[in-house]
Amino acid sequence: MPDLKEVSADSATMRLDRYLRQQFPDVSLGVIQRALRQRQIRLNNKRIKGDVRIAEGDIVHVPKFFFEQPPPISSERLTVDPKLAKKLEAMTVAVTADYIVLNKPQGLAVQGGTGTRWHLDRLLPSLAVMHNDPPDHLRIVHRLDKDTSGLMLVARGRKSAQVLAKYFERRQIRKYYLALCHGTPELESGRIDAPLGKCPDLRYRPDGERPKPAQSDYILFDSLPKVAASVMLAPISGRTHQLRAHLALIDCPILGDEFYGAEPGDYITASPLCLHAAALRVPAIHETPQQQYFQSPPNLLYTKAKEIGLTVPTAHQLWAAWSDAETQ
Repeated sequence: MPDLKEVSADSATMRLDRYLRQQFPDVSLGVIQRALRQRQIRLNNKRIKGDVRIAEGDIVHVPKFFFEQPPPISSERLTVDPKLAKKLEAMTVAVTADYIVLNKPQGLAVQGGTGTRWHLDRLLPSLAVMHNDPPDHLRIVHRLDKDTSGLMLVARGRKSAQVLAKYFERRQIRKYYLALCHGTPELESGRIDAPLGKCPDLRYRPDGERPKPAQSDYILFDSLPKVAASVMLAPISGRTHQLRAHLALIDCPILGDEFYGAEPGDYITASPLCLHAAALRVPAIHETPQQQYFQSPPNLLYTKAKEIGLTVPTAHQLWAAWSDAETQ
Protein backbone atom coordinates (compact mmCIF):
# COMPACT_ATOMS: atom_id res chain seq x y z
CA MET A 1 0.00 0.00 0.00
CA PRO A 2 1.34 3.47 -0.82
CA ASP A 3 0.41 4.87 2.60
CA LEU A 4 2.74 2.55 4.54
CA LYS A 5 6.40 3.04 5.45
CA GLU A 6 8.82 0.50 6.92
CA VAL A 7 11.39 1.87 9.35
CA SER A 8 14.98 1.41 8.23
CA ALA A 9 17.96 0.73 10.50
CA ASP A 10 19.13 4.34 10.06
CA SER A 11 15.92 5.65 11.61
CA ALA A 12 15.72 3.18 14.51
CA THR A 13 15.27 4.71 17.99
CA MET A 14 13.92 8.01 16.60
CA ARG A 15 10.75 9.49 18.07
CA LEU A 16 7.79 8.77 15.81
CA ASP A 17 6.87 12.45 15.33
CA ARG A 18 10.45 13.37 14.36
CA TYR A 19 10.67 10.39 12.02
CA LEU A 20 7.53 11.58 10.25
CA ARG A 21 8.89 15.11 10.01
CA GLN A 22 12.06 13.71 8.43
CA GLN A 23 10.21 11.45 6.00
CA PHE A 24 7.64 14.05 4.98
CA PRO A 25 9.41 17.45 4.91
CA ASP A 26 6.48 19.02 3.04
CA VAL A 27 4.08 18.17 5.86
CA SER A 28 4.22 20.66 8.74
CA LEU A 29 4.77 19.55 12.31
CA GLY A 30 1.36 20.96 13.21
CA VAL A 31 -0.34 18.73 10.60
CA ILE A 32 1.59 15.68 11.84
CA GLN A 33 0.64 16.29 15.45
CA ARG A 34 -2.99 16.90 14.51
CA ALA A 35 -3.01 13.58 12.59
CA LEU A 36 -1.57 11.85 15.67
CA ARG A 37 -4.22 13.39 17.92
CA GLN A 38 -6.96 12.36 15.51
CA ARG A 39 -5.54 8.81 15.39
CA GLN A 40 -4.89 8.89 11.66
CA ILE A 41 -1.40 7.44 12.19
CA ARG A 42 -0.67 3.90 13.39
CA LEU A 43 2.51 2.05 14.36
CA ASN A 44 2.39 -1.69 13.69
CA ASN A 45 -1.38 -1.28 13.34
CA LYS A 46 -1.74 0.29 16.80
CA ARG A 47 -2.81 3.83 17.68
CA ILE A 48 0.16 5.52 19.25
CA LYS A 49 1.51 8.84 20.56
CA GLY A 50 4.19 10.84 18.77
CA ASP A 51 6.83 10.51 21.49
CA VAL A 52 7.27 6.71 21.20
CA ARG A 53 10.58 5.40 19.89
CA ILE A 54 10.47 3.41 16.65
CA ALA A 55 12.52 0.32 15.80
CA GLU A 56 13.91 -1.17 12.61
CA GLY A 57 11.19 -3.02 10.72
CA ASP A 58 8.29 -1.16 12.35
CA ILE A 59 5.44 -0.39 9.97
CA VAL A 60 4.11 3.16 10.03
CA HIS A 61 0.68 3.80 8.52
CA VAL A 62 0.01 7.43 7.57
CA PRO A 63 -2.78 9.26 5.74
CA LYS A 64 -2.47 9.21 1.96
CA PHE A 65 -2.35 13.00 1.78
CA PHE A 66 1.11 12.86 3.39
CA PHE A 67 2.39 11.61 0.02
CA GLU A 68 0.67 14.30 -2.00
CA GLN A 69 2.95 17.10 -3.18
CA PRO A 70 1.32 20.41 -2.22
CA PRO A 71 1.12 22.97 -5.01
CA PRO A 72 3.69 25.73 -4.65
CA ILE A 73 2.32 28.88 -3.03
CA SER A 74 3.73 32.19 -4.10
CA SER A 75 4.12 34.65 -1.25
CA GLU A 76 3.67 37.42 -3.81
CA ARG A 77 -0.01 36.44 -4.11
CA LEU A 78 -0.59 36.51 -0.38
CA THR A 79 -1.40 39.51 1.75
CA VAL A 80 -1.62 39.79 5.52
CA ASP A 81 -4.53 41.50 7.24
CA PRO A 82 -3.21 44.84 8.59
CA LYS A 83 -4.59 44.18 12.10
CA LEU A 84 -2.95 40.76 12.21
CA ALA A 85 0.30 42.18 10.83
CA LYS A 86 0.33 44.78 13.60
CA LYS A 87 -0.13 42.08 16.26
CA LEU A 88 2.63 39.93 14.76
CA GLU A 89 4.98 42.92 14.62
CA ALA A 90 4.29 43.59 18.29
CA MET A 91 5.12 39.96 19.10
CA THR A 92 8.40 39.96 17.17
CA VAL A 93 11.49 40.46 19.36
CA ALA A 94 14.27 39.66 16.85
CA VAL A 95 14.72 38.36 13.32
CA THR A 96 17.87 36.52 12.19
CA ALA A 97 18.72 34.58 9.06
CA ASP A 98 18.01 31.32 10.89
CA TYR A 99 15.16 32.00 13.31
CA ILE A 100 12.63 34.53 14.58
CA VAL A 101 12.24 35.27 18.29
CA LEU A 102 8.65 35.90 19.38
CA ASN A 103 7.11 37.13 22.62
CA LYS A 104 4.09 34.87 22.90
CA PRO A 105 1.22 36.53 24.77
CA GLN A 106 -0.56 34.74 27.58
CA GLY A 107 -3.64 32.90 26.33
CA LEU A 108 -2.32 32.08 22.85
CA ALA A 109 -1.86 28.33 22.33
CA VAL A 110 1.22 27.20 20.42
CA GLN A 111 -0.63 24.52 18.45
CA GLY A 112 -4.24 23.70 17.73
CA GLY A 113 -6.45 21.33 19.66
CA THR A 114 -10.09 20.69 20.40
CA GLY A 115 -11.90 24.02 20.51
CA THR A 116 -8.76 26.02 19.73
CA ARG A 117 -9.25 28.14 16.65
CA TRP A 118 -6.39 30.61 16.94
CA HIS A 119 -2.92 29.38 17.75
CA LEU A 120 0.66 30.28 16.89
CA ASP A 121 1.06 27.52 14.31
CA ARG A 122 -1.87 28.99 12.35
CA LEU A 123 -0.25 32.45 12.38
CA LEU A 124 3.13 31.32 11.01
CA PRO A 125 2.24 31.52 7.27
CA SER A 126 1.30 35.18 7.72
CA LEU A 127 4.48 35.85 9.70
CA ALA A 128 6.50 34.15 6.96
CA VAL A 129 4.98 36.32 4.24
CA MET A 130 5.77 39.43 6.28
CA HIS A 131 9.46 38.44 6.21
CA ASN A 132 9.49 37.42 2.52
CA ASP A 133 9.67 33.70 3.32
CA PRO A 134 7.56 30.98 1.65
CA PRO A 135 4.32 30.53 3.64
CA ASP A 136 5.35 27.05 4.84
CA HIS A 137 8.92 28.06 5.75
CA LEU A 138 8.60 28.74 9.49
CA ARG A 139 8.67 25.86 11.96
CA ILE A 140 7.95 25.56 15.67
CA VAL A 141 10.83 23.87 17.53
CA HIS A 142 9.64 24.08 21.17
CA ARG A 143 6.54 24.97 23.16
CA LEU A 144 5.13 27.07 25.95
CA ASP A 145 1.90 26.36 27.81
CA LYS A 146 -1.05 28.39 26.59
CA ASP A 147 -1.15 30.51 29.76
CA THR A 148 2.63 31.03 29.92
CA SER A 149 3.86 34.19 28.23
CA GLY A 150 7.30 34.88 26.84
CA LEU A 151 10.06 34.05 24.40
CA MET A 152 9.83 31.39 21.71
CA LEU A 153 12.11 30.49 18.82
CA VAL A 154 10.61 29.84 15.39
CA ALA A 155 13.00 28.29 12.87
CA ARG A 156 13.34 29.69 9.36
CA GLY A 157 13.52 26.58 7.19
CA ARG A 158 14.03 22.85 7.64
CA LYS A 159 17.81 22.95 8.16
CA SER A 160 17.60 25.54 10.90
CA ALA A 161 14.75 23.62 12.52
CA GLN A 162 16.86 20.45 12.60
CA VAL A 163 19.81 22.24 14.22
CA LEU A 164 17.68 24.04 16.78
CA ALA A 165 15.86 20.80 17.65
CA LYS A 166 19.24 19.16 18.32
CA TYR A 167 20.29 22.12 20.46
CA PHE A 168 17.17 21.67 22.58
CA GLU A 169 17.74 17.90 22.84
CA ARG A 170 21.33 18.45 23.97
CA ARG A 171 20.27 21.24 26.36
CA GLN A 172 22.50 23.74 24.55
CA ILE A 173 19.73 26.33 24.40
CA ARG A 174 19.17 27.77 27.87
CA LYS A 175 15.75 29.04 28.91
CA TYR A 176 15.12 31.29 31.92
CA TYR A 177 11.74 32.03 33.47
CA LEU A 178 10.27 34.44 36.02
CA ALA A 179 7.47 33.38 38.35
CA LEU A 180 5.50 34.65 41.32
CA CYS A 181 4.62 31.88 43.71
CA HIS A 182 2.75 31.18 46.94
CA GLY A 183 5.08 30.57 49.86
CA THR A 184 8.87 30.80 49.71
CA PRO A 185 11.47 28.12 48.94
CA GLU A 186 13.47 26.96 51.97
CA LEU A 187 16.78 27.72 50.23
CA GLU A 188 17.75 30.85 48.30
CA SER A 189 18.79 28.70 45.33
CA GLY A 190 18.80 25.06 44.42
CA ARG A 191 17.78 22.31 42.06
CA ILE A 192 14.43 20.53 42.15
CA ASP A 193 15.14 16.98 40.98
CA ALA A 194 11.91 14.99 40.71
CA PRO A 195 10.70 12.75 37.86
CA LEU A 196 7.34 13.58 36.33
CA GLY A 197 4.69 11.34 34.82
CA LYS A 198 1.09 11.95 33.79
CA CYS A 199 -1.51 11.15 36.44
CA PRO A 200 -5.20 10.25 35.88
CA ASP A 201 -6.16 13.81 36.90
CA LEU A 202 -3.91 15.08 34.02
CA ARG A 203 -1.37 16.60 36.40
CA TYR A 204 2.30 15.62 36.21
CA ARG A 205 3.82 14.20 39.39
CA PRO A 206 6.47 11.66 40.43
CA ASP A 207 3.74 9.05 41.01
CA GLY A 208 2.40 9.44 37.45
CA GLU A 209 2.57 6.93 34.61
CA ARG A 210 6.09 6.20 33.35
CA PRO A 211 7.74 9.18 35.08
CA LYS A 212 10.73 10.69 33.27
CA PRO A 213 13.70 12.43 34.91
CA ALA A 214 13.18 16.18 35.35
CA GLN A 215 15.36 18.88 36.91
CA SER A 216 14.74 22.59 37.42
CA ASP A 217 17.16 25.13 38.89
CA TYR A 218 15.82 28.16 40.76
CA ILE A 219 17.09 31.35 42.38
CA LEU A 220 14.99 33.26 44.90
CA PHE A 221 14.90 36.95 43.93
CA ASP A 222 12.52 38.59 46.39
CA SER A 223 10.14 37.32 49.06
CA LEU A 224 7.64 37.96 51.78
CA PRO A 225 8.62 35.11 54.15
CA LYS A 226 6.09 32.25 54.08
CA VAL A 227 3.71 34.37 52.01
CA ALA A 228 4.94 34.82 48.43
CA ALA A 229 8.11 35.10 46.35
CA SER A 230 9.46 36.09 42.97
CA VAL A 231 11.80 33.43 41.60
CA MET A 232 13.99 32.91 38.55
CA LEU A 233 13.87 29.42 37.04
CA ALA A 234 15.97 27.49 34.52
CA PRO A 235 14.62 24.09 33.44
CA ILE A 236 17.35 21.54 32.75
CA SER A 237 14.97 19.03 31.15
CA GLY A 238 11.83 19.88 29.20
CA ARG A 239 8.88 17.94 30.59
CA THR A 240 5.24 18.96 30.27
CA HIS A 241 4.21 21.43 33.03
CA GLN A 242 7.69 20.97 34.51
CA LEU A 243 8.15 24.30 36.30
CA ARG A 244 4.56 24.39 37.50
CA ALA A 245 4.75 20.83 38.83
CA HIS A 246 8.18 21.27 40.43
CA LEU A 247 7.24 24.45 42.31
CA ALA A 248 4.10 22.75 43.56
CA LEU A 249 6.22 19.84 44.83
CA ILE A 250 8.19 22.22 47.09
CA ASP A 251 4.93 23.80 48.31
CA CYS A 252 5.39 26.98 46.27
CA PRO A 253 2.74 26.75 43.50
CA ILE A 254 2.72 29.57 40.96
CA LEU A 255 0.19 32.34 41.52
CA GLY A 256 -2.90 31.70 39.42
CA ASP A 257 -2.07 28.01 38.91
CA GLU A 258 -5.05 26.46 40.67
CA PHE A 259 -4.46 23.29 38.62
CA TYR A 260 -1.33 22.69 40.71
CA GLY A 261 -2.72 23.80 44.06
CA ALA A 262 -2.53 27.60 44.16
CA GLU A 263 -5.33 28.98 46.32
CA PRO A 264 -6.22 32.69 46.30
CA GLY A 265 -5.40 34.43 49.58
CA ASP A 266 -6.22 37.85 51.00
CA TYR A 267 -3.40 39.47 49.02
CA ILE A 268 -4.39 38.26 45.56
CA THR A 269 -7.66 38.16 43.68
CA ALA A 270 -8.33 36.08 40.56
CA SER A 271 -4.68 36.05 39.55
CA PRO A 272 -3.73 34.86 36.06
CA LEU A 273 -0.85 32.39 35.80
CA CYS A 274 2.25 34.36 36.82
CA LEU A 275 4.87 32.49 34.75
CA HIS A 276 6.90 34.19 32.03
CA ALA A 277 9.65 32.87 29.72
CA ALA A 278 11.95 35.85 30.16
CA ALA A 279 15.25 34.95 28.52
CA LEU A 280 16.96 32.69 25.99
CA ARG A 281 20.60 31.97 25.30
CA VAL A 282 21.02 30.51 21.80
CA PRO A 283 24.31 29.05 20.46
CA ALA A 284 25.69 30.06 17.06
CA ILE A 285 23.82 28.53 14.14
CA HIS A 286 24.76 28.84 10.47
CA GLU A 287 24.98 32.60 9.76
CA THR A 288 23.84 33.71 13.23
CA PRO A 289 26.38 34.05 16.08
CA GLN A 290 25.53 33.16 19.67
CA GLN A 291 22.82 35.44 21.00
CA GLN A 292 20.94 36.06 24.22
CA TYR A 293 17.51 37.62 24.49
CA PHE A 294 15.48 39.09 27.34
CA GLN A 295 11.81 40.05 27.34
CA SER A 296 10.27 41.97 30.22
CA PRO A 297 7.24 40.26 31.76
CA PRO A 298 3.75 41.46 30.84
CA ASN A 299 2.12 44.24 32.79
CA LEU A 300 -0.15 41.81 34.62
CA LEU A 301 2.85 40.18 36.30
CA TYR A 302 4.33 43.54 37.31
CA THR A 303 0.94 44.64 38.63
CA LYS A 304 0.51 41.47 40.67
CA ALA A 305 4.04 41.74 42.08
CA LYS A 306 3.44 45.36 43.12
CA GLU A 307 0.10 44.44 44.68
CA ILE A 308 1.81 41.80 46.82
CA GLY A 309 4.89 43.91 47.57
CA LEU A 310 7.44 42.01 45.50
CA THR A 311 9.97 43.10 42.86
CA VAL A 312 10.98 41.21 39.72
CA PRO A 313 14.47 41.14 38.17
CA THR A 314 15.67 43.34 35.34
CA ALA A 315 17.61 41.88 32.41
CA HIS A 316 20.91 42.85 34.04
CA GLN A 317 19.95 41.24 37.35
CA LEU A 318 18.78 38.04 35.68
CA TRP A 319 21.91 37.55 33.56
CA ALA A 320 24.19 38.43 36.49
CA ALA A 321 22.46 35.97 38.81
CA TRP A 322 22.55 33.07 36.38
CA SER A 323 26.09 33.84 35.26
CA ASP A 324 27.23 33.53 38.88
CA ALA A 325 25.15 30.41 39.51
CA GLU A 326 26.26 28.55 36.38
CA THR A 327 29.97 29.24 36.90
CA GLN A 328 30.01 27.88 40.45
